[in-house]
Amino acid sequence: MRYLVIDRTTCAALVEQLLAGERPSIDAMAQGAGSGDDIDLRALDAAIAPFRDELERIVAGHLKQDKEVFEGRLSAAVHPPLAALPAEVLDDRGFWRYLALSRFWWYVSWREAGPLASGNGRTYTDATQSVMAIPTRLFLRGQAVAKDGDYAPAHALERSADFWRSHVLRVKVGTSPDLTRAFVRLQQDRQMKTDPQLRPYARQLNRTWTNVVMNLYDEDEAYELLDDMYRSMGFDDGDTEVTA
Repeated sequence: MRYLVIDRTTCAALVEQLLAGERPSIDAMAQGAGSGDDIDLRALDAAIAPFRDELERIVAGHLKQDKEVFEGRLSAAVHPPLAALPAEVLDDRGFWRYLALSRFWWYVSWREAGPLASGNGRTYTDATQSVMAIPTRLFLRGQAVAKDGDYAPAHALERSADFWRSHVLRVKVGTSPDLTRAFVRLQQDRQMKTDPQLRPYARQLNRTWTNVVMNLYDEDEAYELLDDMYRSMGFDDGDTEVTA
């Protein structure tokens, strides 16, 4: 399958142009890769379109939406068309750079406006850090929760950037949809705060993989294990201190 890619140097140059308010032709700066029929991104474009419209309403102040909920909904929408692409395309970082600039710049420029203003555009576009670059992290979030076509856990938590990037996508948890879904449920129920509870809990969860093959658990079994671990760590509902 033939598809377009962008190398890191070109990606950096295009980001600078976009930040300067220019409108470069992304396709003209991309290179071809693969062979055979051209890749069909119409399903992806159709999935993105309503979110672009919604974001315009958010920016205009006509609609409010938690940024992580929005990102979770977007990940749920774009994962199916992306997951349908051939593995060799998904394994090519150049393709993800192309997507970042040609399909997702509208979201990159809003979601990461702060870092972009400080000159940090590469992190979110060049696909070197998969859990940070916008297209790859959207795909990975959808992949982490997808089960029988259901993506609801992807957008179940507000103000949850650290939960997803640090405690799901960067670690083994994100490789098991049942475990990820159970972890989301636990966080909904327990509302662990980041520093006093969530981070030590997540560290313990990652250590548990040493002795337990956690991706063999179904969602309910995983939830029971996670909740037992929460209780065993001495967390008390409503308390912000670790007591044991």
